[in-house]
Amino acid sequence: MAIDTRLHHAIIINAASNTASLIDTRTGTALHTVRVGNHPVAVTIDEITHHAFIPNYRAQSVSVLDTRTGQLLRTIAVGKNPQCVAIDERTERAFVGNANSNTVSVLDTRRGVVVRTVPVGVVPFAIAVDNQRNRVVVVNQNSNTVSLLDATTGHVLHTVSVPATPNAVVVDDVTGHAFVNATVGHSVSMLDTQTGQVLATANTLTGALAVASTTTRVFVASQETPTVGVLDAASGAIAVQSALPGTPQNGSVQPDANNTGVDQHALAVDERMERVLVTNGMDDTVSVLSASNGALIGTVAVGVDPTAVAVDTPGKRALVVNTGSRTVSIIDTTTL
Repeated sequence: MAIDTRLHHAIIINAASNTASLIDTRTGTALHTVRVGNHPVAVTIDEITHHAFIPNYRAQSVSVLDTRTGQLLRTIAVGKNPQCVAIDERTERAFVGNANSNTVSVLDTRRGVVVRTVPVGVVPFAIAVDNQRNRVVVVNQNSNTVSLLDATTGHVLHTVSVPATPNAVVVDDVTGHAFVNATVGHSVSMLDTQTGQVLATANTLTGALAVASTTTRVFVASQETPTVGVLDAASGAIAVQSALPGTPQNGSVQPDANNTGVDQHALAVDERMERVLVTNGMDDTVSVLSASNGALIGTVAVGVDPTAVAVDTPGKRALVVNTGSRTVSIIDTTTL
């Protein structure tokens, strides 16, 4: 899920039906549903052109939607099994990681064409852009490396080794640090996006990542225990690790200290309210944490098996996709 915050429109991908839905974040109205390619796996939005880019994993293509109307504008052929996508609005480029051709397709976001194809590591699995430093960070899952690209030319500037099976990345534009999560060893590596140097590695959790730039914190939600780790985005050190002993089995946990429920799938940050939202898939809730210290503030009941969350900060709304009940919950963020 991704939100065009200028229009207050969300794009939600429906992998099972090969469609994408346009939702008004303020009213919850479903405005349009359109067929895309086979097995859409991700979405990101260019808020300048109001175009959404959706990689279709089994179709070797990217669908481009108009976020104003939800209409399909074009379909772009890319590499084999496109897995991830990120946009640099300044350079008017979208970067698509093709998992099984070990390349990144660079797209012109205005013309909707591939301008170059860049070889990277084995299975580019996640991608992020440092808009301030003109860098693209590509996580190569099966070669245990990170490729740093020049966002203007698309050239590979550095290839950096990281712990085994990296699977997620976020960038803090303020510090110029990229944070890469690795499954083996449950670690998060902090890289300088300018030099490619690994500055720190924290042995913490493995799971979804999110950055709260206003509080200089990085949040890591465990996929194994009801735990959220909080890192200092400047040093890479663990600031707080909020955890309960053991792993609940019945999906019914009483809040205690920094307990955030069970089976967290996704994170989103509301920079204005300084809140972090964590989905608890087995608990059918969203936990609300302080973006400053990770403390649990409250819990919101949503639909069955929430698996995605995104924040429309200007619209003062958070959207939660409930996979089990096939619904979207809309939360007024001013009440959190």
